[in-house]
Amino acid sequence: MIDAIWPEIREAFAFYGKTVRANPSRDRRTLIQKRLDDGFTPEELVMAVHGYIHAHQGLDRVFGNGLTSGHYLRPETVFKAEGFEDRVERGTHPWIAPKHSSRAAGRDQAKADERAAYKALVIEERRLRVV
Repeated sequence: MIDAIWPEIREAFAFYGKTVRANPSRDRRTLIQKRLDDGFTPEELVMAVHGYIHAHQGLDRVFGNGLTSGHYLRPETVFKAEGFEDRVERGTHPWIAPKHSSRAAGRDQAKADERAAYKALVIEERRLRVV
């Protein structure tokens, strides 16, 4: 069953520029099988990929650690039990970024760059104190 739906799942990830292996690993198979055992359909598994993007309003959302939502777009994140039903509900169609999204992404990137520069400064100050 998983081999039959895996190409559709790969296609959904590819729609957002993410490449996943041609054959799912044992851990990914187990994770997907758990969602199927929970009663979700193969179509809902694909919907969850789109729902992840909808939940984060694209791939450019920057988290506190400086990484983006695109960094975390992988089967382990999408198919985990926590929040899965919400991802399915949000994923009725692929994400099409709003036109103003690039400006917002630029602001988010600028904030992330500021945080990274500040973090580098703090690390450098700590090094100077230790010496």
